[in-house]
Amino acid sequence: MDTNKIYGLNIKKLSFTLIILEAAFFTASLFTAVTTASRYKQIEQVTNDYINTQEEINCLKTASDFLTSKARQYVMTEDPDYAIVYFEEVNYTKRRESCVANIKKAVSSIGMETANNIEKALSKSNTLMHDEVYAMSLIASMNMTKNLPVEITSYDLPEKDRILSSTEKKEKAYNMIFGKNYTSSKTSIDYSVSKASEDLLGVLYAHKAKCTAEYNLSYFFLKIFIFMSALTFALISFSMIFFVLHPLRLSIDAIKKEELIPSTSTYEINYLATTYNEVYENNARTRFHLKQKAEHDALTGLLNRGAFENLKTFYSNASEPIAFMFIDVDNFKTINDTYGHETGDKALKRIAGLLNECFRINDFPARYGGDEFAVIMTEITQANKGVLERKLTYINESLQNDLKDGLPKLSVSVGIAFSDYGF
Repeated sequence: MDTNKIYGLNIKKLSFTLIILEAAFFTASLFTAVTTASRYKQIEQVTNDYINTQEEINCLKTASDFLTSKARQYVMTEDPDYAIVYFEEVNYTKRRESCVANIKKAVSSIGMETANNIEKALSKSNTLMHDEVYAMSLIASMNMTKNLPVEITSYDLPEKDRILSSTEKKEKAYNMIFGKNYTSSKTSIDYSVSKASEDLLGVLYAHKAKCTAEYNLSYFFLKIFIFMSALTFALISFSMIFFVLHPLRLSIDAIKKEELIPSTSTYEINYLATTYNEVYENNARTRFHLKQKAEHDALTGLLNRGAFENLKTFYSNASEPIAFMFIDVDNFKTINDTYGHETGDKALKRIAGLLNECFRINDFPARYGGDEFAVIMTEITQANKGVLERKLTYINESLQNDLKDGLPKLSVSVGIAFSDYGF
């Protein structure tokens, strides 16, 4: 078998290539999915940072306003509870410091400008605290109430303020926390907080836009890789069905029917088919030769007696007319004794040749015994008796006149029987 003459698609190489592609696209899809999820988490984190930081900025402003309100309430009412709540916020709750710390942590990877504005707002708020404590100390010096925070009772007022009258102290305290300078400082704090909010919004928006663009790009490639992976899987399935399963089914059907396997577009199946077909043809030739030996006479090549008897059985119930002819070589023993068995064999071959020459393809001449021949003729009636007589006359004349291979003159005796419906 010449393998160079076997053509077709190499399914092994195709399968290996498609599997590598499928693995590559699957790996790329998995990696891109992880990347896409990471980008989504970044967007989610940026959004949460913005919301939380905005809340912290609002909390910083609320805490600053809370201190202002408590200082003013104490100055207006001289109720020590307001002063106590004020310093609880300053010393224990510390919402401003907590808000600034949380904001700095949130914006540490974004930009320091936002944190700087927050620091400015806290610094200005601490400056206002000095004025607020000063004002509350002026009020406390008018009438030293018990249970006041130590920050107020221990505050060292300048001599010029200690000698002021209660009315003057109260007026000065009012001016310190309600006056133009204080209001201007509060406005400055609000501006710093507002500026921090604007900066934060801008930086976070840009960062979110960048993360969103990266997410969209990753998601785009994820869809491409998933599509390519699905397409590759479909190609694997198609190639398996079209190039493997379908040709195998045809091959199995051919083997079941004892036929040659048809060629396909697949190299491996064609290789198998070529190998099988060669074995099949060799076996067919072998079977043919064995059948020939089993059914034909080795000397004359005619059907032997066993095959002839099988034909008689086959045509025993035939519905068509049949003729049976029995032929005997005259004086064959004498020929063998006189000329030898080799000449006798040549005589038998000569008679067999004439039988094959004179009878049709649908007639069955056979060597029935040593010097006996028989013929089964199909689709023939007694009306054709004259035709048969002419054939026999031709055979006898040939044996008498057309001598070959040193044969003596020969003759045959014939018996014929006709039947309208088989034997």
